Amino acid sequence: MGTGEAKTVGPNRLVITHELYVPPGFGCKPFDRVRGFGWQFEVFDWPQDFGTGPFAFTPGLVVHLRRVEG
Repeated sequence: MGTGEAKTVGPNRLVITHELYVPPGFGCKPFDRVRGFGWQFEVFDWPQDFGTGPFAFTPGLVVHLRRVEG
């Protein structure tokens, strides 16, 4: 997973976001759940494809994850 970024929202709420790098063809959609590092994260956007460059290189997708506490 990529680096996490914690944001405080409201008086007692913490939102933690991560980027998950996955191979091409990985299937997920918004509101799916992913487990990692002992936590459960929610997918909050459609996966982004980074294989649109000028060459035939297809590095894969980036899945945006979120965990909310509070």
